[in-house]
Amino acid sequence: MLTRFGLAPRRPGMTVAAFQRHWRTHHAQAMRALPELTRYWQNHRLPGAGALLPWPGFDACSEMDAPDRAAFARAFAAPAFDAVRADQPLLCAMDGHGVLTTERIVGEGERGGVERGTGLAAGADSRAGAGAGVGEPAGIVRLLVFLRLAPGAGRAQLAEALADGARGAGTRGREAFLAVEDEPAAFEAVEILWFGGERAAEAYLAGGIDRDAERLAGLVRGSERLLAAPLPVI
Repeated sequence: MLTRFGLAPRRPGMTVAAFQRHWRTHHAQAMRALPELTRYWQNHRLPGAGALLPWPGFDACSEMDAPDRAAFARAFAAPAFDAVRADQPLLCAMDGHGVLTTERIVGEGERGGVERGTGLAAGADSRAGAGAGVGEPAGIVRLLVFLRLAPGAGRAQLAEALADGARGAGTRGREAFLAVEDEPAAFEAVEILWFGGERAAEAYLAGGIDRDAERLAGLVRGSERLLAAPLPVI
């Protein structure tokens, strides 16, 4: 199974509120029509995140899963993708768009009742009505950390460090993804930490995040961090 992260800043002149509203409704409906995908989630930056973390350089942060690259290719070649393609410039500054294709290497802990297999909170309706975006897992907050590999550091070393069970102490769950080797990308890995609410995330940002960052010393040369609410679509 592969996970593809899509990152892009919002269209110039568009407010964050308007961007998120359009993304979780019109764009979500278009994405829901695609074949082959086993999961599509949107990560919406929390309104108060700017007081805790700098803007990461993107407003859109999506995750989609498919069994392999051929399945992704079929999804993007399907007629239904025409609507997605037409909607993208209405949302995003496409010259700043980037993708990151990864393999999931870590999945630990209880992730707030959100089922990865369906992308839905337990009991949520997988086919929301036309005006709805998703079945949103109430109260769940995720910290997505996009990591750049340090010069001279190895992917295997980074994967081993991310697999350390001591990471993410006090979180509800943790995931880690390693970029595939043969596709150029802005980041080499992604770590996602799950929290039961904003206060728990704030507590981690006040201390735990520094401990986890120190454990990657010499392996990572920089990171971008996004504090967001997950919105499952598929």
